[in-house]
This record gives sequence, structure tokens and C-alpha cells, in this order.
Amino acid sequence: MAKFRWISRLAAVGTFALLLASSSPANAQPGTPGLKSEVDTGIEIAIPVVVGVTALVIYAVVHSSHTLEGCAVTASDGIELRQNDGQQSWALLGETASIKAGERVRLSGRRQKKTGGGPRRFVVSKLVKDKGPCP
Repeated sequence: MAKFRWISRLAAVGTFALLLASSSPANAQPGTPGLKSEVDTGIEIAIPVVVGVTALVIYAVVHSSHTLEGCAVTASDGIELRQNDGQQSWALLGETASIKAGERVRLSGRRQKKTGGGPRRFVVSKLVKDKGPCP
């Protein structure tokens, strides 16, 4: 859901930029003081749009790395989160009391580096959303 929020914001900024860019500025005569050329106006619009889009992309990338979504399952050493139909597994640590096995969940926390041959580890700070039973 958060993914769609930043995409819709990006679309709104892009639409606004296109509306501004499509408005026709006054035609400047070369050498006329006080009037801007179309190139100057285009650059003035393009710079904030590029900066805004770059900021949105960076924000989305940074914040998406702190969440995981998948099916919680009981493992031999606690609870695991399985993603992509069981292809990726995460051993869950931290605040796992509210996570129920067999439920599809979105978790917030931080990833730990993989050690040895076991699954990756994710330290849960909170349960963001319980999406019901796993399919």
C-alpha cells in the first residue's frame, strides 16, 4: 500500500510539472531586458521537478528496506517469515509475540547480516499489518 502512495505522489508531481511546462510563456525578444526566454523558464521548471523526483525515489528506497512481508511459519528455533512462495526465509527476532504462525504479515524492523548456512535474520520492531491467513 505504501508503494502506491509514493507512486501516486510522484504522478501528481509529474502532472503538475507538465501543466506548468505546457503553459505558454511570453515570447521574449532577444536583448529585451526583463523578459525570460522559453529555455530559461524550462530550466527553472525542470530543476525542481528533477530534485523532487530524486528525493521521492531515495525516500522510497530507504524506507522500503526496513519492512518485510510474507507468511509467518513455525520453525525449529522460533518463528520464520517466508517470502516468494517459500524461496526466501527470515528467522524473526525481537518483538515476535504478536506474530501468529499461518498469518500473512508486514513487519517493520532491521535486517541482520546472514551468518553461516541458516536463514537470514530480521529483528522485528513492530507488526505493521496482519493481512489474514496465508494462501
